[in-house]
Amino acid sequence: IKKTHPLMKHGGFSIGAKEFLEVMRERKVDRVYFGHIHGFGTLELDGTRYILSGGGGSPMYPTPWVKRHYHFLEVTIGPQGIKDTVHPLNAPSFPIK
Repeated sequence: IKKTHPLMKHGGFSIGAKEFLEVMRERKVDRVYFGHIHGFGTLELDGTRYILSGGGGSPMYPTPWVKRHYHFLEVTIGPQGIKDTVHPLNAPSFPIK
């Protein structure tokens, strides 16, 4: 992630971020799930999907790059791979593609 990427702002981390991303790439990690920022967002980077899911109840955090809605995330792991489904409070569920 470049230092100008929004994940490096708005509560993201910068110390150790480059090394962390290198480990994820080298180990061929499929998914990384994280919270803290009160919203929802995804990012595909070097073969790893990063999923921000922080919509569990606190007031939504105002950022220009994440969707802000209360939700929970359902993750299913099976022979076909990983399936992520977002369940918003007041909208239809949708898969993360």
